[in-house]
Amino acid sequence: MTEFNLVEWRLERRLETRPTARVVALAAAAAAAVLVCSLLFAAAGASPRAAFEALLKGSFGSSRAAGETLVKATPLIFTGVAACVAFRARIWNIGAEGQIFAGAMFAYWLQHNLFGFSSFIQIPVVIVGGVVGGALYAGLAGVLKTRFSVDEVISTVMLNYIIVYVISLLLLRGRGARRAPSSSRRRRSIQAR
Repeated sequence: MTEFNLVEWRLERRLETRPTARVVALAAAAAAAVLVCSLLFAAAGASPRAAFEALLKGSFGSSRAAGETLVKATPLIFTGVAACVAFRARIWNIGAEGQIFAGAMFAYWLQHNLFGFSSFIQIPVVIVGGVVGGALYAGLAGVLKTRFSVDEVISTVMLNYIIVYVISLLLLRGRGARRAPSSSRRRRSIQAR
C-alpha cells in the first residue's frame, strides 16, 4: 500500500508556461466561478439559468447597459492594474481605493476650474490631473515609509479612511444651504399651519 504524504509536496513556480496552459487555466477558473455561483443561486432558491440571463441582459443587453457597465468597470480595471504594478514592484499598496478617490477629487477640481475651456484642453488635463492627484496621495504613504518607517499596508489603509471622510465633509459642505429640509422640519412647518 502506497502511503500518501502531503508534506513531501510543494508548490513551485513554473519558469515557462505554454499559451495553451494559460487558456486552460483561465477556462477552468471561469468554469469554477460559474459552478460556485450556480450553487449559491440554487441554495438561495433562484434558478441559476434565469440569474445568469438577467446578469447578461442587465450588463450587455443593450448599448446603454453596455455603456453603463463600462462606466462602472473602468475605474475598477484601472485600480486593479495599478495594484498589479505596485505588487510587481513588491510594494504592498492596499490603498488603491483612496488613491482613486483622491485622483477623482483632483480631476473634478481641475475640471471645475477649467470650465469654459475647449474639451480638447479639458479632457487631457483632467485625465493627467487625476493620475497626478492619485499619485500625490500615494506619495504620502511613501513619505511616511521613508521618513518615519510606517508600514505601507497600515498607512495606505488609514489613508483610505481619511480620504473618504474628506470627501464626505466636502459633499456635506457643498450641499449646505441647498439641502432639502429634513422631514422633522417639514412636519413642524405643516403642523404650524
